Amino acid sequence: MPRALNISEAAAMALHTMVALAGTESALTSRELAARLTRSEAHMSKVLQRLVKAGYVTSIRGPHGGFMLSRPAVEICMLDIYEAIDGKVGDVACTQTPPVCDGVSCVFGRLVSLINRHVREYLGAIRLDELTLIAPGQLVRNGPPIVLSKECSCGGNCACSDRKKGASGGKAEKIKRIAAAMRVPE
Repeated sequence: MPRALNISEAAAMALHTMVALAGTESALTSRELAARLTRSEAHMSKVLQRLVKAGYVTSIRGPHGGFMLSRPAVEICMLDIYEAIDGKVGDVACTQTPPVCDGVSCVFGRLVSLINRHVREYLGAIRLDELTLIAPGQLVRNGPPIVLSKECSCGGNCACSDRKKGASGGKAEKIKRIAAAMRVPE
């Protein structure tokens, strides 16, 4: 089924892998991680290679080897991990490659820029130490509530504007809907 927000399988695996590694003090093999996340070991190995190259994971050789975080979980936010795999979440306004508009006169208006900004804020607000993997695909968040910025870059011409609180349910309702859509408890 098509999605408005498209996070690659590799990025999703990297995010879940990092949460799994943060939840243990011992090294985990690619086989163990693949089993925990119910993914192929080959794909897991590729994701782990990218995380090692980005400096988030350390590979330990030997019979008791595996993979561990290369720095404390409190120093890593979910945006860091996402961008290590899928690249920077930029201010790109046009969905076409190459761009055909500036994002203002686009059929989507400023929606794409707004979504990118909210994704950056949301993922940037969650540190790895705040998450616990309880089962494949099931996370529990132990951090503070996420509050997205109050000002919209569109100047008040969109559904996130404070001027439309009554019609849309206000900021608190929007944050709840975003959190529910991303399946991360508030």
